[in-house]
Amino acid sequence: MVMTSSWVLRYSKGHGVAALLLAAACTNGCRSGLHSSQPRDAALGPGADATPLGGFVGSGGAGTPATGGSATGGRATGGEATGGSGAGSVGRDGSGDTGTGGQGGGFDGGAADTGAGNCAAIADQLASQTAVVGTCTAVVRLDYSTLAILSHAFVCGEYSTRDETAARRTASTDAAFPPGSVGDGQLLSGPNPADEWVLFQPPRDFGGVAAVSARSGLTVFAGSIVWQGTGYVTVPSTWSMSDLGSGCAHRARPLVRGFDLSQEGATARFDEAADVVLGTALPSAFEHWGYIFDVVVLLYPRTVGGFDPATAEYIVLVNAGWLE
Repeated sequence: MVMTSSWVLRYSKGHGVAALLLAAACTNGCRSGLHSSQPRDAALGPGADATPLGGFVGSGGAGTPATGGSATGGRATGGEATGGSGAGSVGRDGSGDTGTGGQGGGFDGGAADTGAGNCAAIADQLASQTAVVGTCTAVVRLDYSTLAILSHAFVCGEYSTRDETAARRTASTDAAFPPGSVGDGQLLSGPNPADEWVLFQPPRDFGGVAAVSARSGLTVFAGSIVWQGTGYVTVPSTWSMSDLGSGCAHRARPLVRGFDLSQEGATARFDEAADVVLGTALPSAFEHWGYIFDVVVLLYPRTVGGFDPATAEYIVLVNAGWLE
């Protein structure tokens, strides 16, 4: 189905959906030369899908994480920043229960305006982390139900011309889920995408999705999908919960493509998910040094055998690059 600003693909049982792999360029910290990069302010924790306890320090000053900001085995909802105009955030460790932390400052759901000053400051900081002579993808995770931003990461790299065979090989290396390789899965994105090759291994007991950047050839996102269980994100391996801002001014929406990897029962809100991320300081950060090309949105269910909104996420891939 073609929408006004989005392309939507739905996965129904018996049909595969490929995930989006996104790649971009980085100034440092890339593995295997220029493969995937870790955000400089990444929140390190046990496991690729883990986030630290409590909230995070707000962008307005020396905030203090609130106690009780996470629940064991579940999601942590923001911490209250006590310094300046700090904003609350949301983290998830993948098991789907909910725990409430301190009162956030307007970042939870993106409804409140961060303010032009904070947007500019956040954009400057993000630009310093991502500016490269190449391409960079912001990978942003949103809660399925609330569209609250959970975490983000950057995958950056040099421009590199690849074909479908190379993309499948990269996906097989970076995102091998039993019983087979996602690189051998169904190609959802079409054979010559401008944004990402989205590869999907339909889950029987286990399956998964991967998105490989058509501009850099790097895997920008990969996650497993488990029958009557909870899949986990494997790429990127490290995530940041720093404030991206909200209510920030941005230009006209770029082309948005959406891929629904769920079974019946989910409601695809690709444009809304994209607008949450485009309302942060990310677009301005990328425009400091380059240009935003397009956006890919994945409805990532994590589980098969009954859609679970408590664990599902939207994965928003904002693709940008250096203009020569």
